[in-house]
Amino acid sequence: RPLLQPFAYHHYPLIGPVPLTSLFSVLLIIIAYFNALTNKKSSTWHMIMLPLYGLLFFSILSIANTPSYYYSVAGLIKILCGISMYVLVFNAVQKREQLRTILWCIVLSSLIPMAIGYYQFVTKTGHAWKSAFYASRRPDSCFGEWNIYGEFLCVCIVTALMLLLLEKGPTIKKILLGIILTLLVSSLVISLNRGSWVSLSAGVVISSLVFIKKVK
Repeated sequence: RPLLQPFAYHHYPLIGPVPLTSLFSVLLIIIAYFNALTNKKSSTWHMIMLPLYGLLFFSILSIANTPSYYYSVAGLIKILCGISMYVLVFNAVQKREQLRTILWCIVLSSLIPMAIGYYQFVTKTGHAWKSAFYASRRPDSCFGEWNIYGEFLCVCIVTALMLLLLEKGPTIKKILLGIILTLLVSSLVISLNRGSWVSLSAGVVISSLVFIKKVK
């Protein structure tokens, strides 16, 4: 997906008016629901997903009064992607080790985007996909937009923190997590995503107060 993102920003289509990156979204939805419907132990429903299904319901109703079916369908696919992620995770994770594997995949997925981001910072080529006029030290990595890169880093930072809490003792994995976490935070600082700084800080403070008895 990151490799195709620059082409997506330049509006390269897959077929006709169909966006290039829609292939990933459609495949995600098909895999999630095919797995849930064909596996007796799987389900497409959990109480935590009620707001998302409610959003999907009202979005379908809104199509009756839409100025553009193209953008409405695109919006529905985005909502279905969110629901599909929940469906996949709830059905795939049965043990703590499976959860840990998913968390490690998320953390490790940050390495290449971060490398690109640091390269942009050093060479002053951040956001250069748009034009030479916009090129600067502020990295956006392979995401094309600064804010999206900041959001991605925040997700990876929280995931790394979760893994640090799961790992016991001074292991090699814990040292590796510490190094990656340091790189993630540094990348978030140089990307100048102030909204991400505020939301991550507020999230840490609020969640620490709420889960004070569970998290040391």
